Amino acid sequence: VVTDNDAAKAERLCQEIGDEIIALREEFAPLFPEVDAAVTRALESNQMSVVLADSADNPGAGAGGDSTFILARLLERKVDNAVIGPFWDPGAVSFCHQASVGATLQLRIGGKVSRFSGPPLDVMAEVLAVAKSAMQDGLSGTIAPLGDVAVVRIDGVRVVLNSHRTQGFGTNLFTQFGIDLAETKLI
Repeated sequence: VVTDNDAAKAERLCQEIGDEIIALREEFAPLFPEVDAAVTRALESNQMSVVLADSADNPGAGAGGDSTFILARLLERKVDNAVIGPFWDPGAVSFCHQASVGATLQLRIGGKVSRFSGPPLDVMAEVLAVAKSAMQDGLSGTIAPLGDVAVVRIDGVRVVLNSHRTQGFGTNLFTQFGIDLAETKLI
């Protein structure tokens, strides 16, 4: 608050504005449904494609980028035609590169950064694509590194695993690996 050398007025205005913001905080709160409710709403939608976001797992804000909560529920519910990424797991990416495209292998993915990432998932994955030093479209016309990438299919879910911890910026995070988002139910 800026006033013309009136400290008492500034204090009063600060308190009033702060109290008003606190009183309205519930109106400003975004809708964060539980994972199951969000997945159910997405699956029931007549829209193609529906985007689910784990906003708490944003590496651009310091999170791990390897949260397993949404992926675990998609797999438990046997959801088909979904894609998730970027999913930071350099170890799993390395194993996929060694196995090569077309291989099916047992992987332990995600849940490695901290307890806030959820438990690692033990899965059987088919390697669909691999790339070295991949990039994605970034902000304001820039490009952003993904590092080495492996795209795997776990049941009906495709996962874009990457070795450089980053957030997803655009659709080419998926499309450059042959994923048609217009034909994908859940992203």
